[in-house]
Amino acid sequence: DLFSKIECDTVSQNTSEEIAIAADKFTKLNIKEVIQIANASHAPRCARDSAVLREKNIIPFSPSFFRFLNVSFPNP
Repeated sequence: DLFSKIECDTVSQNTSEEIAIAADKFTKLNIKEVIQIANASHAPRCARDSAVLREKNIIPFSPSFFRFLNVSFPNP
């Protein structure tokens, strides 16, 4: 069951912490490919924070780790 594998972060207080916590979990689980899905208005902050965390060697330098898929939803 796919839903039984979902984990929710209840610890992070900002985008950078959320990415770092998720990256740590993925690394421990030996996950090699991560696609981050973010709303178009939030994606720039996600990209910026991911880049900073890569520079600090907190998340791996890998083209397949935290790739972005930007999504926009039309207003109803």
